[in-house]
Amino acid sequence: MSWAEFLDSVNKKGCSKKGIVVSFVHWILCNNKFGNVGTGEEFEGAKSTDPNSELPIGWKNGDVPLRYIDTETKHNFVLRVFSSSGDHLQITLTRAADQETTSLCLKLSDILSKDDKSIGYPLKWASKVNEALWMPFRPKKGKQSSLLESSHFKPIPPTPSRFPSQPNPGGPFQPKSPFSPKPRFDPPNPFS
Repeated sequence: MSWAEFLDSVNKKGCSKKGIVVSFVHWILCNNKFGNVGTGEEFEGAKSTDPNSELPIGWKNGDVPLRYIDTETKHNFVLRVFSSSGDHLQITLTRAADQETTSLCLKLSDILSKDDKSIGYPLKWASKVNEALWMPFRPKKGKQSSLLESSHFKPIPPTPSRFPSQPNPGGPFQPKSPFSPKPRFDPPNPFS
């Protein structure tokens, strides 16, 4: 189901600004092999349901935690959304087994479209949600290079000097300047 189709189904039920963002995060998780299994934080004794992509009954615009199961790793997760100062939302995704948590803070006026009825630039925000919330929990596939091994950090090759190279038995060519220190090496005196 596309984001537009999902949003239409959510908006038919009446949705707050926070609810639009929560439904967007829910839609992203479901499109990345997370299945919703209800509301609440407890998995023990909770009624087990098959993971699905529907928002559960009683989700209340994100005022209650939502439970998910990662269908790839079979781990249980809890999604919590907190309203903070102004128009900010703090979104956390916690793995139930070890309480490992990822979080993302979003400003409603940045993420929502001008009419406050959808997400402005959904691809941009989907990328941010992916990187911040669920991707850290998935095992890395293939050789992962660290940031320092990245091509962005290769040494810069030396640039040609402004001054022509001249052979100097005492070391690299150093231009004469009234402010430069005395050279490190004095050539031998031929008259001594």
